[in-house]
Amino acid sequence: MARSIEAAFPNITLWVQECGTVEIGYDSNTDSFLRAIDDGGMVWSGKSHYVNLDEALEDLEKGLGQVLAGITLGAEFSSKRKPTPKPLKPKKEPATRRKTPPEHPLITQVKKLDAIVEALRRKEDVPVTRLTVVKKLCENPKAAGSFAMFLAHKAQQRLRQKKGNERYRVLANRAVKELKSYLQNPTEECTVCLASVEMG
Repeated sequence: MARSIEAAFPNITLWVQECGTVEIGYDSNTDSFLRAIDDGGMVWSGKSHYVNLDEALEDLEKGLGQVLAGITLGAEFSSKRKPTPKPLKPKKEPATRRKTPPEHPLITQVKKLDAIVEALRRKEDVPVTRLTVVKKLCENPKAAGSFAMFLAHKAQQRLRQKKGNERYRVLANRAVKELKSYLQNPTEECTVCLASVEMG
């Protein structure tokens, strides 16, 4: 007895009833005689030629069996298929930035001191704790010497401007002279000279 189409080709039957359509006939665009299509497009195509229609339908049955097996295992129809992800391009290494050399600690301290001076000129309140920058600055012997020389010159100028006591002016002049000599040549002899000036 001749079998029905449904019995002979269960995969084709299931496809056209539940999933999509089947095209039969040669198509030059796809170079195929058989095509299975869902809402998203063609999901399977056969050969360009077959010996007879029975051979063609057997090939379609087999091909749709694989497609339906994929659906059963969780594959999506072509209409819902996700596009193949593009290969990731290798990330370019960021250009190496030239690192700015760190600022010398002495320069940092001087900038802080300068900010304090500006604040005092604007008659702003300067907490005593901010003046610890002076202590930090004087941790460097060279900076401490330069700072001491600066203060000595300022004191000398004030005494001259205000016409201070002659004895103090003489003492200030001598202190500046000895301090300058010591900074140029910090010998033990100069240290003794400075000490005698301080004792005055």
